[in-house]
Amino acid sequence: MSQYEMEGTLRLYLGQLFEEESVNQGWYASAGIRYAYFKFYTYDLIQWIGTSRTVLVSAIGPGNSLANSQLQFPMGAGYRRSIGNWTFDGTFYYLSGYNDSRDFHVQRNINFEVDRATGNGFLFRLGFDYLLDEHTAVGLRFFGLRYYSRGFLTSRGGLGQEALAVALSGKQNVWLSTKEAGAEFSLS
Repeated sequence: MSQYEMEGTLRLYLGQLFEEESVNQGWYASAGIRYAYFKFYTYDLIQWIGTSRTVLVSAIGPGNSLANSQLQFPMGAGYRRSIGNWTFDGTFYYLSGYNDSRDFHVQRNINFEVDRATGNGFLFRLGFDYLLDEHTAVGLRFFGLRYYSRGFLTSRGGLGQEALAVALSGKQNVWLSTKEAGAEFSLS
């Protein structure tokens, strides 16, 4: 598996609108841009196809890969509070964006591609920091993401009879659902 993501967000603390001093705590509005990419490699998969008469179970074979890239635009609100050496930060975002996906089956030489699927979802973040001294802090952060999108699937390639079936299949509707969750420990 390979994965990377980049993100940039802006925060506007609502207290700064009414006070002259910048306190960087309290309620805030936030917006930004987020790009994520991941690619999974799988081996020795078993395929299950249920039909009205029979059930086919067979090996797909080695060398399948699934790649997904997402460009999302988060917009949300949060709250940040510092008490003594402790800091709490929580944010909830609404996501809107689009993604491209590719599922490649090496043994059958078929690409299943999803181009420009659009969708919506949400992202939340919770963080706790403790200031050890003036220059050192320890932090623990949690995040969760759920993103739904809809697009069209096209197939390319194939070997033998599959090449003809793929060429005649045309575009199909596809719904994608992405879930992520994680935790991060930091020392800064």
